[in-house]
Amino acid sequence: GRNNFKTLDRYRIALDARYGKSSSVEEFAFKSQVINYELMRPMFEAFIAHKPKSTGLIQWMLNSAWPEMYWQLYDTYLQPNGAFYGVKKACEPLHAIYRYGFDDIYIANEDLSDANNIAVKIKVYDINSKVIFTDEWKGDVKTNISKSIYKLPKIKNLTDVWFLDLRVYNKDNQEVDNNFYWLSLKKDVLDYEAAKKMAWAFHTPSSEYADFTSLNKLSKVDLTYDYNFKKDDKEGSITLSIKNPSNAIAFFVFLDVVDSGTKKPILPIFWSDNYISLLPGEEKTLKANYNLENSNGRKPEIIVKS
Repeated sequence: GRNNFKTLDRYRIALDARYGKSSSVEEFAFKSQVINYELMRPMFEAFIAHKPKSTGLIQWMLNSAWPEMYWQLYDTYLQPNGAFYGVKKACEPLHAIYRYGFDDIYIANEDLSDANNIAVKIKVYDINSKVIFTDEWKGDVKTNISKSIYKLPKIKNLTDVWFLDLRVYNKDNQEVDNNFYWLSLKKDVLDYEAAKKMAWAFHTPSSEYADFTSLNKLSKVDLTYDYNFKKDDKEGSITLSIKNPSNAIAFFVFLDVVDSGTKKPILPIFWSDNYISLLPGEEKTLKANYNLENSNGRKPEIIVKS
């Protein structure tokens, strides 16, 4: 960028304070996707939770003309990044939302039909992947509305970083939505007085940062997976089954599809979900699609980065 946006100084200071300094380019890139997801999802969820009072949302920007660490939903190479999948998660048709700053949960129904006899299952995990709280809400939600359904109580034994897992089940007890948050006991504090003194208040400085550095101590999890590949004249499609066989949470797992010949990522590609977190013992089935013209046409390889 130009002027006040020509360096990564503000971004790097915040990233280092919140997630810890990176020892490699790969670690810095990974943490950039974590913070992109964390910051983009609640912007869209806040809009959805507060409709119709919230009448619109402007997100800058869809894509980037050159390599960047933040802002874009997919990058200059056409790779959908953490922000993209954070927005995709926020915009699920029937969606459970945690409101930062309020410690409550909303249910949003963006579908054209009422959702009756649904259940929202709530689980809280500590940093050691131990369940320390569970509860459940049952009820109905009309079409095109969002409403408050649950206020989190004071939870005992919270660690400095903790996890909130929300699952929505339809009347047939089928999971139709999942939403996973990583939260800090130490909150971000914005310095509005400092912003008033700026010649151009293009951002609000922070006087304190949340502390997510305990995420760096999470156990390395070896995931098991298998996938099928199909193609027609124009499109390749992948169905992936992935499982966390361990007793630890597999945090923010990235799924990459690479050409079997060039070993380079096949782009653009669209997953049903990505940058996923898997609970102990959890298994998921995910799908991905891409244009065959962007590959050699043969079965691609999948790289799971956990």
